[in-house]
Amino acid sequence: MKKILLIFAFLALAFSFNANAQSIQELRDSMAMGNLNSQVDLACHYIEGDSVEQNMDEAFRLIKDAANKGNRYGELWLGICYHDGVGVAEDHQEAVKWFKSSAQKGNVTAMSLLAVSYEDGDGVEVDSLQAFNLYKQAADKGFFPAQLKVAASYEEGGVINRDLNQAFRYFKMAAENEDTEEPANYYLARYYFNGWGTDVDRDKARSLLESISDGRAATEIRQILNTIEEGDTLRMYEFQFRTIPAMLWDYEKGKLEKSTLIDVMEWQIFFGSQFITHYEWDWKDISSNVHHLNDSIEIIVYRFPDPSRMPLCLYSAAVINSKTKECFYYTLEKTMNFGDITNLEKCWVFGGMTRDNASHVSYDGLTGDVTEQQFVDFILAFLSKSKKPTPMGETKYPTEE
Repeated sequence: MKKILLIFAFLALAFSFNANAQSIQELRDSMAMGNLNSQVDLACHYIEGDSVEQNMDEAFRLIKDAANKGNRYGELWLGICYHDGVGVAEDHQEAVKWFKSSAQKGNVTAMSLLAVSYEDGDGVEVDSLQAFNLYKQAADKGFFPAQLKVAASYEEGGVINRDLNQAFRYFKMAAENEDTEEPANYYLARYYFNGWGTDVDRDKARSLLESISDGRAATEIRQILNTIEEGDTLRMYEFQFRTIPAMLWDYEKGKLEKSTLIDVMEWQIFFGSQFITHYEWDWKDISSNVHHLNDSIEIIVYRFPDPSRMPLCLYSAAVINSKTKECFYYTLEKTMNFGDITNLEKCWVFGGMTRDNASHVSYDGLTGDVTEQQFVDFILAFLSKSKKPTPMGETKYPTEE
């Protein structure tokens, strides 16, 4: 059977009117009394070959009869049959027709399947916003897979604006849903741990993780609990000289979208999902700004708090050449004074990282107050030279503990 049936068949059964298990004879007796839900449940047994000999033709006949009589459960399953070719030739447009009919009658699984169709352009034109709205309708009616989907959409942004308050709300709904599964507690723990959309409550985060520490992802969850117990600090040095350039090289290799290089909130969510206890900065003090120079050159400047020690950066920059597909990473770091010991805080060195992130190359020194635009101008002047100047020196910085 195809993907859509495997994923959603059990969900449809769970949300049917006959949620309690019934024997085949009980289903037939109920069907004989005109219960169309029992008729569809019996058809599902024929599809799975569960307690009866598998018979796709009979399953399709029973489901189509229930659907033609206006039963929303039958309409849902008729859509699945047309989508996956169960007892009938595949017809995804016909599947959408029956998903719509069932969804309009309030079937939450049909809403979600119709959302998948709009999301993928499967039997209908792609409409990501319509897909989101359908997921949201199902989520608001208590369908936990849709609650997780809506929460993730609010977290990711794109189709809709990122809204961690709404993401927290829907993850919380999913975690409190009696039909929920382990992922909801994990995702909600991230929000309590980091204070996204709610107050920081790390005891609550630990409690949620402990509730699933014996589940399917037990090893990973226990590792997270150990990480929280030990505490972990992300240092500014590692962030500036390891993390950001590594992302740039991944983008150059086609492993990362450009949007990830720009979206600081996405970084915050990524690191927050690792349950890092402490950062050497406040995330609100980190930002990015894109300078579109021409058709081929783009400079993404990363702005940091005034560095408290060497060799931390005031600015760093990802330079992207869309024509050559080359990327470069440059830094403006606090350094030793060039002659005037009274101006230590105004001494900078312009440099960059090698692609293995193991070596740092210093090119030139600057003094005084440096603005973002001056940093950009310095990069442009450096790139415009026919030959790069001899490096002032190459330094292999040890990884900080």
